[in-house]
Amino acid sequence: MITEDALAANGPHLEALAAHEMDFLIGVKPGNSLAFAREIHRRQSAGELVEWQSAMSEEGSVSGYRFTHDVPINATYKDLSVNYLEWWEIDKEGKQKVFTWVTNLPITPENVFELARSARARWRIENELFNTLKNQGYEYGRNYGHGSRYLSSTLGAMTMLAFLVDQAQEQACRVFKEARAACRTKRGLWERMRAMMLTFRIPDWETMMGLLIDPDTVRVDIDPRPG
Repeated sequence: MITEDALAANGPHLEALAAHEMDFLIGVKPGNSLAFAREIHRRQSAGELVEWQSAMSEEGSVSGYRFTHDVPINATYKDLSVNYLEWWEIDKEGKQKVFTWVTNLPITPENVFELARSARARWRIENELFNTLKNQGYEYGRNYGHGSRYLSSTLGAMTMLAFLVDQAQEQACRVFKEARAACRTKRGLWERMRAMMLTFRIPDWETMMGLLIDPDTVRVDIDPRPG
C-alpha cells in the first residue's frame, strides 16, 4: 500500500497506481482540486457524509471522522473516483487539527481508525526515517552525490545499514538506550562518540557505552591517541 503527501493526489499518478494494482492512502488538500473540495462541501452540507464524534476525553480533547465514497478526484479526471477520509482532533485548548486523505480502499466505521492510523504513519516515516538520515548526524543526501562508478551508492547503502543497526539497538539494547538518553539527541550521541574515538584508544564497546552514559562510573585506563 502506498502512502504519500498531497502532491501525489493527481489523476496521472492515481491512474498509474491503479494500473499496477496498488492500494493507496494519499493526503489531499483543498488546493488540490476546487471541484473536489466543492463536492465534499456539498455532500457535507447535504448530510451525505458518514460522521462520528468521540466523547470528551479525560484530557479535555475530542476527535472524530467523516468519510464518503466515489468522489471524482478533479474536473479533468471525472471518471477517476476515490474515497475520502477526514480525521479531526480538538485539544483542551481548542486547537484543531484536520487530516484528510483519499484512498481506493472501502471505508467503514469498523476500519476507519485503522485507515487513519495507517495514513498518519507516513508522518512518522518522514520524520523518523528521512529527517533522521538527513539532519541527525548521518548526513545522508549530502555526502553521496559524487563519486565514480559505484562509490556513491555503496557509501549510501552502508549508511542505511548503519541506520538499521542503530534502530535495532534502540529497540533491543538497554545500554544503547541509556547512552542515547544521556546524550539527548542522536546528533549529540554521534558527536560525543567521534570525539572519544579521535581522542582515546577505547578497549571495547562496553567501555564506550559506559563513558557515554556516566563517565564517573567507568574505571578503566584509556590511553590518549598520539598527536
